[in-house]
Amino acid sequence: MIKRTFITRISLLIMSLCFVLFVGIANAQLAPPSQISLVASPKHPSPGEEVRVQASFYLSDLDRAVFEWFINGSSKKTGVGEKTLTVVAPPLGTPLRIRVDALTEDGRFLSKNLVIRSADVDLLWEAETSAPPFYRGKTLPSSGSMLRVVAFPNFLTDQKTQIPARELFYDWSVGGKKMLAESGFGKNYIVAPTKPLATRTDVSVTVTSSDSTLEATKKIIIPSVEPEVVLYEEKPLLGVLYEKAVEGTFMLLGNEATLKAEGYHFAVRHDNTTYAWNLNGKKTAQGGPHFVLVKNDDGTSGTARIDMTVEHADDYLQKAFKQILIRF
Repeated sequence: MIKRTFITRISLLIMSLCFVLFVGIANAQLAPPSQISLVASPKHPSPGEEVRVQASFYLSDLDRAVFEWFINGSSKKTGVGEKTLTVVAPPLGTPLRIRVDALTEDGRFLSKNLVIRSADVDLLWEAETSAPPFYRGKTLPSSGSMLRVVAFPNFLTDQKTQIPARELFYDWSVGGKKMLAESGFGKNYIVAPTKPLATRTDVSVTVTSSDSTLEATKKIIIPSVEPEVVLYEEKPLLGVLYEKAVEGTFMLLGNEATLKAEGYHFAVRHDNTTYAWNLNGKKTAQGGPHFVLVKNDDGTSGTARIDMTVEHADDYLQKAFKQILIRF
């Protein structure tokens, strides 16, 4: 009887110990891991950009912890409460490997690795607006004209292999609005209209590699202007004198002169541009739509006013006006 009671007590004790052990294991599995976190700002830098790396751990006071920071395996910084490290983003195709070790006041040993990779992207734009032949400048967008922006990413793998632009993801925004239809895999350009009466257009793109290890963002601000019309004199032998615009007052030397109107920064998508000439308040069509022929047949002296208007019938914002005075 005594032996049976003893065996029963031992069995109960073993069962109790098993239960306690099971609860302990369960609690250990539910407990959060002791892992420090590292956050880089900016997360995806361009080459040479300053990057700040911040360590955090919510279970211990890191202000009292002992830190040691490593860059590419070499110790760079040690001290109590040293939770941040500032580095310079590496060249393209050269990963920067960071490790931090920390010993907390309550005896926890923490460690974390972080890899920083640089990437870059350039944006080039052109406005689909008008300019005279051989114009050396850049046409600018005007109200409602179309803009074409092309992204030129510079993404290198860790083996310094260039990733083709067609193998990257593009996320476009215009004026702060996501352009979902124009974004996606291989879509490295966008064509979008400028807003009416806007003085500028903001275009941004975020380019990402397929494995999300490389990313670059670029934003440009493109100014908009009002369309304008400029007058030039045309000589029979020299042609149009584009090097000198006719402004203010034009001296008529001889019996006649031909002036040509050229529109700058008009939206080229419009094919119904009209040119209207007025001489002293009356419509004239001498010379054709782009030209006006000014004559002084009787050789008298005096003045005449020329008004010139270029406009689109279906877009009242695409309009320009020029007035000059002719002396003869």
